Amino acid sequence: MAGTLLSLEQLSRPLYIFATSGSANTITGRAIGAEGQKSSRVKDIAKGRTARQSTKSPAVSTVAQTLLNRRNTQAQATQRASLVAATRIVAIIPLSEDIDARACIQALGRCVDEEIHGINESTNIWTMKTSRFKTSLQFLPVPFARSFAALDAARAADYTLLLLSPTIEVIPGGDTLLRMLQAQGLPTATAAIPW
Repeated sequence: MAGTLLSLEQLSRPLYIFATSGSANTITGRAIGAEGQKSSRVKDIAKGRTARQSTKSPAVSTVAQTLLNRRNTQAQATQRASLVAATRIVAIIPLSEDIDARACIQALGRCVDEEIHGINESTNIWTMKTSRFKTSLQFLPVPFARSFAALDAARAADYTLLLLSPTIEVIPGGDTLLRMLQAQGLPTATAAIPW
């Protein structure tokens, strides 16, 4: 058996003596020095591998790491608290000609005791911030019998509010619009009857 040179690092570790026995050529080993060494470490030394420190994580004490984890958790909690939910878009689509979309949106605002911004202006997008639900809503009212405007609004919306009349039955144009919306794919749809 040829002799091998050991480095100073290997000499500081316990030495193992290997001997072959019998015709089966099995290797047996016993430690000289500290006991309880792992067999994988013994195999690594026998193959000439050396242990390396990981370059990805620096050696940090557990006390310092615990402090960093606590600070990180606190920072994440304050960041989550400061986040404002994204604005939800609601398409208001009347299916009968006697429905006033503006009055319906105002009634929704009164239900949650919130003011609707932009409803008295000439803009077609009205917003409402609801502190109770911690979100804001944008309303896209669509005039009656404007199929393509309704399809565009439903495609851009997160929710669709279909308004039905309490007195007039849905006319064939409203039924066709509903079928077109279903064919395109509706976001979360809710039907309502204003009164």
